[in-house]
Amino acid sequence: MKYTVAWSQVLTQNNVLRFAIVSLSLAVIGLLVALTVVTARDPIVIERGCMSQVAATGSTERTDAELNAFLSEALSGRFDSNRLPQEGWLSSEEIQYRAQELKGFQEKEIKQRVLFNQIEKVSGQEILVDADRILSVGSVRSVLPFPLKLTVSSVVRSRGNPYGLRVLQFKSVTKPGDKDAK
Repeated sequence: MKYTVAWSQVLTQNNVLRFAIVSLSLAVIGLLVALTVVTARDPIVIERGCMSQVAATGSTERTDAELNAFLSEALSGRFDSNRLPQEGWLSSEEIQYRAQELKGFQEKEIKQRVLFNQIEKVSGQEILVDADRILSVGSVRSVLPFPLKLTVSSVVRSRGNPYGLRVLQFKSVTKPGDKDAK
């Protein structure tokens, strides 16, 4: 092989390698720019369930199901002997009343549980609730109707309080037409 032919092949290979290096460098720079643009976007949230779908932002209005779930949990937290109330769901006055009530029950060896049945009436911040009170002394249990009038306030929804409600006051109602009694 001649020296000039070998030298021309080396120059051709060098040119091909230079072109490959420049092309790959441009491709890497382009991919870095695209990666930066993609990572700067807001993430897509996928709700997992029976069917995967993009999660829609919810309404701030409270549904009946949310209100029922909150009242069931709040009543249980306020009155049940074996349960602690959720932080931020009850007013400080109600927590004090609960502590006094539980102290009296413990002295008499009484256990209490309140079961939420349904909402009778909602008017503004006041909610009339139908519930049952179960009192047990040893193995003897009594179930009594326990109608209540609750005064609630709205608070900011959080992980600790996803319903965005706080009970300010519980009032025992003897009959729907009678005056309220604490």
